[in-house]
Parts: sequence; C-alpha cells; structure tokens
Amino acid sequence: SQRLAGASATDASRGVVERVKARILELAGKNAGVRAVTRILRQMDDDGSNTLSAYELKEGLITYGVMTSGSEVATLMKYFDRDGSGRITIDEFLRGLRGNMSRHRRALVRMAWDQLVAHMQMDGPGDTLTLADFANFYIPSSPEVLDGLKSVEEALREFLQLWDKNGDDRVDWREFLDYYRDLSAGIEHDDYFELVMRNAFHLSGGSGWSENTSNIRCLVTYLTGEQEVVELKNDFGVARSVGKRELIAMLQRQGVTDISDVSMGRRE
Repeated sequence: SQRLAGASATDASRGVVERVKARILELAGKNAGVRAVTRILRQMDDDGSNTLSAYELKEGLITYGVMTSGSEVATLMKYFDRDGSGRITIDEFLRGLRGNMSRHRRALVRMAWDQLVAHMQMDGPGDTLTLADFANFYIPSSPEVLDGLKSVEEALREFLQLWDKNGDDRVDWREFLDYYRDLSAGIEHDDYFELVMRNAFHLSGGSGWSENTSNIRCLVTYLTGEQEVVELKNDFGVARSVGKRELIAMLQRQGVTDISDVSMGRRE
C-alpha cells in the first residue's frame, strides 16, 4: 500500500507539472520562444525582479485559469527552480517548459568540454576546472571581448556571477553541461546554438549559419607562390599575437605543408 501511495503521489506531481506546462505552452506558442515566455513571466512577476516567487507563481497561474493547491505549488517550484534559490528565473522557466537538451546540442557541449580537457591537459571528464583557470582561457578569447563589446574586467564579473553559484570555485562536467542546458533553453534554433558553441570554444566546422567564425584565419603563401586563406583549427587559447614560426608549426600539424610564408588574417 505504501508503494501504491508513493506511485500515486508521483503521478499527482507529474500531473500538475504537465498541466501547467500545457497551459503556458498554449499561451506562449508551441515553440515557447524567449520573448513569449518572458512576456508571460513578467505578467506574473509582481515585484519586477524578473523572477517568480512561489506566491507570484500561484497567483499568476490563477490569472491564467490554472488552480493549484499549496502542495502543488511546492511541486512546481521544485520542478522549475533548478538552483534552489526560491525563485524561478527566465532560463529555469524555459528549461522546465522545453525539457531535455537535444542530442545534437549535448554533443556540441561535450565537444566544448573535451576542448577544455585537451587544452588544460586534464585526464578526463571526471576532472574539474578551477574557475580561475577557466576564466583565464575563456574570457580573453570570448567573441564579446575580442569585438570590444566588453572589457576583460566586465566579462570576468559576469563570468563569476554565472558560474560560481555554489561557491566552490570549481567547474566539473556536470556543472558545465547544466549551465549550457539553461543557455540552450533560451535559444530557439539549433543553428544559432551551434554557432554560439563553436565561436565561444573555437570549435572548427559547422556549415551555413552555424559555421565557426571566431578562429584565426591565416594567409598562407606556398612554395609554388600560390596563396590561400586557411583556418587555424580548434585554436582555443591561442593568442592573436602568436609568432610566425609557431603559427607555421600549428598549420603543419593540421596537414598544411610546403609553406613559404604566413600572415595573420583578420577575424571574420
């Protein structure tokens, strides 16, 4: 009987979550775009914090015709409030509505982590990165810093606010994946998510809108006198001031040979 009671409670919890998700998706549209979900959250957000408390969630759902008990609100908070802060953010709201990340997006996140593992000479996905090491390599090569949209100091402050939620000054694979699950929830199109990941972690490849544009492009002059613009593959952590000899060595390692001269191309 206890087992049946437990199953019944689980079914009830799943029921209120699905009921609320269905109603929000009905209001926001099938794809639950960022703007539509933000609009709904703001209409429920009485104190203007851009987050929802349990009380705001309950009252907001009443406005949309969804009646919930106190225990059901607690269930909803547990489901949506992933970081246990007591408030639901836009990213948490979106992630709760959209569910798990697709295999394609998860694979891109894993590629980014593996890039970090290789660059930091770590042993494997069970290892962790210190926030200081992560920031030192990620921030100077981030597109916003390179494009002059943010200073290194501004990017570092934002970085620490986003990543150091539990105060342990470290990032492991699960935390890394969890962060990008939230980011993924706010990005509707797979092509754009791929572009974000490829450019942030300098992952070569992609096609069309998702093709990498952050990697170094070099003008290579061959021994024959012919010239070609060549992408430096997976150049995460490579300084833009890299010397010519080192640049040629890196190009040779990726199979570009018979090089007479090379100059740094502009970022596209």
